[in-house]
Amino acid sequence: MTRMGDLLYKDEAYSNIGVCMKVHSSLGSGFLESVYGEALTREFEKRKIPFEREKKIDLFYDGNKMNKYFKACHPEERRISYNNCLSKFKVY
Repeated sequence: MTRMGDLLYKDEAYSNIGVCMKVHSSLGSGFLESVYGEALTREFEKRKIPFEREKKIDLFYDGNKMNKYFKACHPEERRISYNNCLSKFKVY
């Protein structure tokens, strides 16, 4: 398990996790993903963190691309570090 001190992009990770924690602490649990998605959008915009809402992320199984894909609220590729921090992190 990686500790926060060991992260390569610690500032970006703290920033993005902070957005998620703010949304979760404000709304709590039990809502549909669309509610959290809208709240995340507002919080990313408020903090001026560039992002794409519902970015399509391809899924692979046993080395083969699946027909299904995953959609996530995802920081834009302004800096590669934002993608590295959240490329496999479901933020809802």
